[in-house]
Amino acid sequence: METDFLRTLNGLARTWVPLRDRVAALLRATGKRRLVDLCSGGGGLVLPLRDGVARALGEPVELVLTDLFPNPGVLAHLPPSEGITYCPLPVDARRVPPELDGVRTICLGLHHLRPVDAQAVLVDAARARQPIVVFEGTARSVPLALSMAFLPPVVAALSPLSRPRSMRRLFWHTVVPVVPLAVGWDAFCSCLRSYEPSELAAMTADIPPDYRFEIGRDRWLGLPITWLVGYPVPTRGAT
Repeated sequence: METDFLRTLNGLARTWVPLRDRVAALLRATGKRRLVDLCSGGGGLVLPLRDGVARALGEPVELVLTDLFPNPGVLAHLPPSEGITYCPLPVDARRVPPELDGVRTICLGLHHLRPVDAQAVLVDAARARQPIVVFEGTARSVPLALSMAFLPPVVAALSPLSRPRSMRRLFWHTVVPVVPLAVGWDAFCSCLRSYEPSELAAMTADIPPDYRFEIGRDRWLGLPITWLVGYPVPTRGAT
């Protein structure tokens, strides 16, 4: 239920908008037409990004959802759409199988990884010379973390928008508000665990210069959107 709500909230907040053009540019520059989403969980966070990128490109974009603990059953709860698959095998974001070729994405999930593991994810993308896009909607800020105390009432109010609808969902959202409290606590912890742009830069400092990283932070609807884009630099003489 928590991942269902996060999918709903992300769709409303459109946190992916600041990254849409950057992802479209990566696909256009590399000729790739597939996103390989890492740490997908419930699978819904990357869907609006994929759709927005496809509109920007004017052509379909394939999406492969992956996770270390895959749950292909979530496809039944996602909006019907062509070109979306869920890899049934465990995929370690630190060692992505070479057959999963495409622009890698991690949507609102890097803070779940310890620094050594987050760095390994970036190093693996550079080693495989696969583009990668990471974005986060939280930041390690005391005011932002404390503001998450106001999130549970919002979760309860928006519960009718979560899918699939059920009496069970209504009960745990409003009658006994376990889901709102869980989302609020998760958001608070996410703020404490979020990486600063300077920390992401330090993780990529030793990666060879034939793979380039761009890192920044934008504001979107009052939220700090921290992002990282990595891509291989064409070698001299390459077309």
